Amino acid sequence: MAADEECGACLFNSRGSTGGAVAAFASGDTQPNQQGVPAVTRTLARTPLWFGPEDKPVFGWLHTPADGRVRGGVVLCPSLGAELVSSHPALRELAEELADAGFAALRIDYPGTGDSAGELVDGADVKALSPAIATAVTLLRDSGCSWVAAVGLRIGATLLAGGLPGGATLDAAVLWDPCDGSRFLHEQSVRYRLTTGQEHSGDDVHSVGFVYSAPVAAALSRITLDDGDGLRGVPALALLRPTRTRRAVQEFLSASGAQVAEATEQVELLEVPTVERRLPSATIAAIGNWLAALAPQQLTEVRLTGVRDTARIGRVTERFVTLGPLGLFGVRTDPVGSAVGPVAILLNVAAEHHIGPGRLWVELARRWAGEGTSVVRLDLAGLGDSPSRPGAGRDQVYDPDHLDDLADIAAVLRAQGANGLMPMGLCSGAYHALEWAIHSGADSVVAINPVLGLLLPEAIDGRADPRRAAAHSPRPLFRRLGAAKGLSALKHRLPAFVWQALDRLGLHPVPTTGLERAVDKGVDTLMVASTFDAATYQRRSAKTLRRLEQTGRFRLSVVVDIDHSLQIERARQRVAAELTAFVASRRVASGGPHLVASSSDPAAG
Repeated sequence: MAADEECGACLFNSRGSTGGAVAAFASGDTQPNQQGVPAVTRTLARTPLWFGPEDKPVFGWLHTPADGRVRGGVVLCPSLGAELVSSHPALRELAEELADAGFAALRIDYPGTGDSAGELVDGADVKALSPAIATAVTLLRDSGCSWVAAVGLRIGATLLAGGLPGGATLDAAVLWDPCDGSRFLHEQSVRYRLTTGQEHSGDDVHSVGFVYSAPVAAALSRITLDDGDGLRGVPALALLRPTRTRRAVQEFLSASGAQVAEATEQVELLEVPTVERRLPSATIAAIGNWLAALAPQQLTEVRLTGVRDTARIGRVTERFVTLGPLGLFGVRTDPVGSAVGPVAILLNVAAEHHIGPGRLWVELARRWAGEGTSVVRLDLAGLGDSPSRPGAGRDQVYDPDHLDDLADIAAVLRAQGANGLMPMGLCSGAYHALEWAIHSGADSVVAINPVLGLLLPEAIDGRADPRRAAAHSPRPLFRRLGAAKGLSALKHRLPAFVWQALDRLGLHPVPTTGLERAVDKGVDTLMVASTFDAATYQRRSAKTLRRLEQTGRFRLSVVVDIDHSLQIERARQRVAAELTAFVASRRVASGGPHLVASSSDPAAG
């Protein structure tokens, strides 16, 4: 991926949108319609929480009316892997719709996924998925919901159909585009090959950003939709893609008395890059209307029981944090003992929520905290689980107002006594990390495959926001020349002196400007890049890179055989090793030990 090209994972959406006591994080949010135009302002409460076993806590978000009085509860059960990431905004929107209709909607991350504890490494972990749903159902009942339903998406739907353990019962179920485990794995494998161009042999199943080990794949393959009794006597709505649902499954659902309808908008939700996804508004409305027609009208008050706002996971603790005046959401991971060195801040990748590529941010946060470094992974405004600004849409990448977020976050962390700050990110997150270093200061910064010369959203019809210091858009004249037939490929062969001349003329800034400004601010700067990403910088600004390295505050680490978006497992592993060594060096520079735990250390749970 060239530094001045559009990244399929990180390109902004020019349409603007896609669509103990535990404290509620927000009580009002402007929700966009499909085109990102603000539609209605809801007064709702949203509460992040951990529940379930103390040693293996499950993460969730509870959405309720602000007064806490509800008609019933609904557990939202996601899919796995890349589909969990892609569907995150849709399940968030469904939870908001349900809360607005008078329900307590509980979104959950299964054990070993999202922000929950653990990892999916063997068949026993797969067997823990259904008990997590049962625990969530019990939580809602114990908290005052006499009527509880569940909505399962893809694998989540199949788990519901198989029945819940421990005596947990449902009053209604929605199976949203259910699939057998073997079908799910096949589709993920095909998408991986089409997206990355990589072939994989062996019993492990590789998907975009995730790997299912042979034991996990074998256990998932045994999950089928038509061999359980979870729908017996339960009103059910099944939303199917007829061309992808076995006839036996369709017959099973009909025989179970389920109401069957077609699932639409699924390709745009699950099978496109995250910045191109579109919320399935019609499907969300249909689910909400169906549940509303079944639930009782009588209201009861929800009083949460058995939930926590902190979690002990291995040798680390995690807690929720509210950042800045907007109330941005983050998860802070700390050592059980004293932290040493700067706080690492892990920023969003494109429009994806705060777990990072293939859940890498979660894994690294827990590993680094186990070694002594505090880490915050967070969502900028309108991304993931953070609120939008009034009047703004959601899922806007490279939003210029994110510059305000960065300053607010830095101020909050410093006020909390952070011993230095170390922002880092991938692609768009790398750009934001550099802006942070330039505007708000940092001890060090890590930029992974930064794209610093691209058509920024506000520059489509005008000029880039003057606050931007790390990235610049080419001027309209150069954009027209670059788009001309035969000239687009030419820019990749221009020698360095031509790029320097274009920079001096103000037509196309060189990509190293942001790196220079960070280094000039005295920030230790690590740029980690694939061979292809690094080539753009080396071809256009080789002398500048050498000068920066001579300062002793900059290092370019070219990691061979990795992809731009870290969708391939070996890429994530190699970059993780590079980052872990850098974080360890920051601890040593602050007087701490050079402790690097094994990747299998329990702290990584």
